[in-house]
Amino acid sequence: MGQTKPLGIDPSIRNCGVSSGKDTIVIHTEPSDLQTGSQNNQRRCQEIIAKIVAFINVNYDPDDVLMVVLEGMSLSPGSNHLAEMGWLFCEIYNRLPSMTTRPLTICEIPPSTLKKFVTGKGNAPKEDMKRFVKEKWGVEFELDRGGDKVDAYALYKYGVAILEGEIEFVPTKRRGRGAKTVQQRTAKARKNAKEKE
Repeated sequence: MGQTKPLGIDPSIRNCGVSSGKDTIVIHTEPSDLQTGSQNNQRRCQEIIAKIVAFINVNYDPDDVLMVVLEGMSLSPGSNHLAEMGWLFCEIYNRLPSMTTRPLTICEIPPSTLKKFVTGKGNAPKEDMKRFVKEKWGVEFELDRGGDKVDAYALYKYGVAILEGEIEFVPTKRRGRGAKTVQQRTAKARKNAKEKE
């Protein structure tokens, strides 16, 4: 088994940011493709997952172990497309592990935790995120109006901090069928990271 490496994903139906640290992209869905209905949602989510897998195949070695650092859903009053995001999260948790040959762990990070990691404030606006990413890590993304690349890169760096022991990742408590599986995967990733030290 290879080295554990983080993959940052800022999930979105319209502009899904994905970062390996070396490369950061946005998987864009045209507004004309954003039709409602469960079949359209499922198709769109499957296309996004397929593009994430293609990104993984280009940017990671076949024996790498992936730590997928995923920004959690924002449930603020202004949040749009919660049902569609639910579909996408379901696809990430259920289909992504089966579509790649690499072992992976998914670490879900609340948006406020990510913002606090980058800026020191859990309610920082997008512009502050862009400024702090440039100041902290010397990275600036052009043509990133929605901050999707910035968030994906920050999630990647959050994963690096977990692997280097700067941050202890504590999984969000979940209920239901998949709860134990996510917690077991996270514990296994922590164990692997400690063994490498």
